[in-house]
Amino acid sequence: MKSVFIISTLLFLTSSVKLFSQVQPPQTQESQTPTTKVEFEESEYDFGRIESGEKVVHIFKFTNTGDVPMVITSARGSCGCTVPFYPKVPILSGESSEIEVEFDSRGKMGLQHKKVYLIANTVPSMIELIIKGEVMRVEDSPSIETKDGAKALKRENDEKLTNKDPSCFIIYPNPSSDLVQIELKEHIGENAMIYIHNETGIQVLEQKVERISRESTQVDVSEFTPGMYMITIVIDNIKLKTQCFMVTR
Repeated sequence: MKSVFIISTLLFLTSSVKLFSQVQPPQTQESQTPTTKVEFEESEYDFGRIESGEKVVHIFKFTNTGDVPMVITSARGSCGCTVPFYPKVPILSGESSEIEVEFDSRGKMGLQHKKVYLIANTVPSMIELIIKGEVMRVEDSPSIETKDGAKALKRENDEKLTNKDPSCFIIYPNPSSDLVQIELKEHIGENAMIYIHNETGIQVLEQKVERISRESTQVDVSEFTPGMYMITIVIDNIKLKTQCFMVTR
């Protein structure tokens, strides 16, 4: 009788442990990426009336109010007619930048309500921007103007992507997991030193570049610990602007 009681008790305990393990929520792994705070001047914009077929643009301005650089990893619109353009380089603490959103009204009619989703190292990690407007046919209102008082706005990508400031350089991709490319087209033929420091200020890389060419310079970061890094380039004892980049896995 005693042995039956012991066996019954063991079976009960085994069942209880199994049931307890089944109802426990899955453990989530916390992100090791430092987070920051961001403040937008506005998160919603109304274009007003838009002439059918026009492309209109609005710029959302924001400031990194946190303590670490802000990195936007992706941006997408709620449909193909809404295209966001965002900075590919980190925005340092206290600095401001812009998100340009272009809306193509071709094939649209009536009231429009579109969203843009940004993913960044912020809290929360997804930021939502909204654009609105009413698309009308030309014959219905031939003198339509947008709220900005502008007709179709053409994005000038070439001018924005051209590195005209000799104290600047271009680094991509950002974030990166293996190689980063550095463009120094304003200094072709010159020699340079590349220095990379981690978040605590410790130098983790020093690389010499002889006779800069039109081709981008590669830096191997595959052995770097995931996190934020600062890259500084010195050319002829002149220090260029320091930029930040993120290493992920």
